[in-house]
Amino acid sequence: MTLPTSIFSCPIPLPRTPLEDIITVHPIPLILEDMQGSLQRTRLQDCDGRGYFSISPWQQDQYRGIRIKGDIQCSPFGNRVVFVEWGDETGQGTVSVENPAKLELEVDLAQYLPVVNPEKHTPQTIATASRRFTSFLDGNEYTWIYHPPENLEMQWECVDLAGETIAYYSLKIPNEPEYMSSGCSLTVINQKHDFLALEMVTTCWIVRTFQKRFNEAAQAAREANGEVDQESESDSDSVIARARVAWENRWADCESSDESPPSSEEGDGGDALSERSTTSSRDEISRGQEQEEVS
Repeated sequence: MTLPTSIFSCPIPLPRTPLEDIITVHPIPLILEDMQGSLQRTRLQDCDGRGYFSISPWQQDQYRGIRIKGDIQCSPFGNRVVFVEWGDETGQGTVSVENPAKLELEVDLAQYLPVVNPEKHTPQTIATASRRFTSFLDGNEYTWIYHPPENLEMQWECVDLAGETIAYYSLKIPNEPEYMSSGCSLTVINQKHDFLALEMVTTCWIVRTFQKRFNEAAQAAREANGEVDQESESDSDSVIARARVAWENRWADCESSDESPPSSEEGDGGDALSERSTTSSRDEISRGQEQEEVS
């Protein structure tokens, strides 16, 4: 399948995948544990020991973004590096794919990951709008779909044109025991799609970052219009700041769930964060005063 020249400025070799009738489907999906749970810096470690992806911030001159590099045994693209450069406006920027020898592809993010049916969305709903992309690895079209916060097992789901689930990003389940990771993960379901892991990681992090930034912009607009919680205004900035830091350390940037208020990276619940953070801080202060009285 020929890649659309209107999207890709230069071609990238398509992967040499085995014929479908001779593929041995791996019984275990490619489950990439999100170790730090951060949009800016984390390590996605395969539970089955087949490799990892690293995500780290990068900056050069006035350009800034994230760098994604993988070492996945099952992927012929494991030695490639993806640079995502964020633009001045949310939804803008570029994504570049490089191998050790040269730049293979550079494409505008607005063209690469456009919103599906943008006319149906408002500034309040654009953060969780579905986004489609034509893969630079196999030339097929895929779509990332957002699910309500209560669907922790599949916050963002990537489907193909037939509606088949290819990959999904899941959140930490409430009351799940603490491990050496954030509890969040990115899963590529079938072995025949393992070669897409690099692009699944890249596009997932882009749509989640867009979600965070659009939510922050909406929150800033509400504050500018005076639509803020009165209780939050009456509390001191230092108390809220301490509560926010404690919250971020506890949940490591994972998104909201039924039992956890939204994190600072998901601005859609910014007011709830301030309210719950303030309540948490008051409880801690009360417990501290009680301990002092006892002593």
